[in-house]
Amino acid sequence: MSKLVVEEIDLQQCNDFWEIEKQCFSDPWSFLDFEYQIKNPNAEIIGAFVGNMPVGFVNVQCVAGELTINNIAVLKEFRKQSIGEKLLKAALEAYPNADVAFLEVRESNIPAQKLYEKFGFVKVGERKNYYQNPTENAMLMTKNMKTEQYNEL
Repeated sequence: MSKLVVEEIDLQQCNDFWEIEKQCFSDPWSFLDFEYQIKNPNAEIIGAFVGNMPVGFVNVQCVAGELTINNIAVLKEFRKQSIGEKLLKAALEAYPNADVAFLEVRESNIPAQKLYEKFGFVKVGERKNYYQNPTENAMLMTKNMKTEQYNEL
């Protein structure tokens, strides 16, 4: 694999990462939602590039000390190469003053749950029928940001 670069994206790159969103999720965010996140001063979309090719991203925001991981996506052919770990680490480090982090994950997405647990997230509940296409429960996970940042990768 060529060198991986992880950095915040800008509006010119928005469409490339929205295409990844559509490839990775059955119920993707809209293009306008992506644009809004890039313009939002309390949010970032952090992209992963192999060479100049966009291969994944994390969409994160922080309001009133609460960091929310909205979504993480890595193109299928680039999975199992620690790109998701590097994106999650970048998201958690993007807002060093956050007190707590939150996310939801599909109940069936065990690999993602294991990644989040590796970074200190714990399951705290569920949202019934939260996801569509197919309908599925969401596991709610949280992390105290004032304790250990993440387990060694």
